[in-house]
Amino acid sequence: MKTAVISYSLTENNDRLAKFIAEMFKLDHIRITEEKKRSNAIIALDMLLGRTPKTKPSLQVMDQYDKFIFLAPIWMGKVASPLRAYLKHLKSLRKSYSFYSISGGALGPNPKVGKDLQKLTGKKMSNMQVFLIVDLIGGSRKPTSEETSNYRLSDQDIHQLSMMIKQALEKA
Repeated sequence: MKTAVISYSLTENNDRLAKFIAEMFKLDHIRITEEKKRSNAIIALDMLLGRTPKTKPSLQVMDQYDKFIFLAPIWMGKVASPLRAYLKHLKSLRKSYSFYSISGGALGPNPKVGKDLQKLTGKKMSNMQVFLIVDLIGGSRKPTSEETSNYRLSDQDIHQLSMMIKQALEKA
């Protein structure tokens, strides 16, 4: 069974974590990029209107794999828009997937992500975990959205999160 790790990341946090997981399991890592850079205001508008930006590589890159491990941030309670086309393409494929995310969390948890994923793909995922940067920062006060957006995963964070993902994947 051929598995690919597919990631999108605006801040590089999810991509760095995906790269580490791909190397740990000796899997291909497919990094999704946007064709044009967008401002935060356009990203928010696209999320509200349900628009998906043009991305690279093409969706057909998925056709050669049997299983997928997706990593991407959660924006406004939904999977980041650049990854959404790949998740929708999964609907036409009879292939399984897992989803993991490292997201800010300054506005609280995102309880509807599982339903969003199931709606996009037409199927339930094998495993899903959303890790929050607010939990990594810790401390007595709650970090702001700006602080969580500016946070970059340390090597220790990546190792810790990847071990949790490894355990989840081995159980699935």
